[in-house]
Amino acid sequence: MKHESALVVLSGGLDSVTALYWAMPRYKQVEAFSLEYGQRHRVELEMATWHCGQLSIKQHCLTLPLGGLLKSALLSGGSELPDSLASARDDDGVPHTYVPFRNGILLSLAAALAESRSLEHLITGFNCIDTPDYPDTTLAFTQAMETAIGEGTGYSRRGKTFHIMTPLLDMEKIEIIRLGMGLGVDYSHTVSCYRGDVMPCLRCPSCEIRQEAFYALGMQDPLITRLEEE
Repeated sequence: MKHESALVVLSGGLDSVTALYWAMPRYKQVEAFSLEYGQRHRVELEMATWHCGQLSIKQHCLTLPLGGLLKSALLSGGSELPDSLASARDDDGVPHTYVPFRNGILLSLAAALAESRSLEHLITGFNCIDTPDYPDTTLAFTQAMETAIGEGTGYSRRGKTFHIMTPLLDMEKIEIIRLGMGLGVDYSHTVSCYRGDVMPCLRCPSCEIRQEAFYALGMQDPLITRLEEE
């Protein structure tokens, strides 16, 4: 039985696109929310739009520049990106690519949009296996945000129950890719590289995790294959 409706928080990266395809057979109505917040890898947003077109679903886009307010290597004009997983964390163990409370900001905006459009579930591609040091991808964080959104919106007064779904939370990257391939995801139109180019740099932590997963599956990254053939 399908649920009524869902809004997918969609960056255009591998995880969020997989979450989008995971949602499609489970909900009668699926829409997507994408945020341009000043990230280096804006090409992801083009990929997000491509998948929404393929699936004929409505995509809501918002621009909210955070680069002048927040500090992160992932933001345009930020510090130098780490070249490997080994150099990805600061002295406190927080990744240099962590954007302060980014997922809290995303969920807050998405919840406001969902309430305005009477959508009852938020779907995310959060994953705490690849990013165990990110404080805003954990189950505890997600549950706390779900409670806060339920309390701070009109859902409860309307007799509705609000949920944040994290289907990929505890999955290894190789498991996520297998799931997505079974759902028909075209990973040649997903970008994970932190540097913001279409062709992966193959040096940053995100590239390292992605390439290892496709290698373990005995295949080249479909994105690289597509770009080499063009």
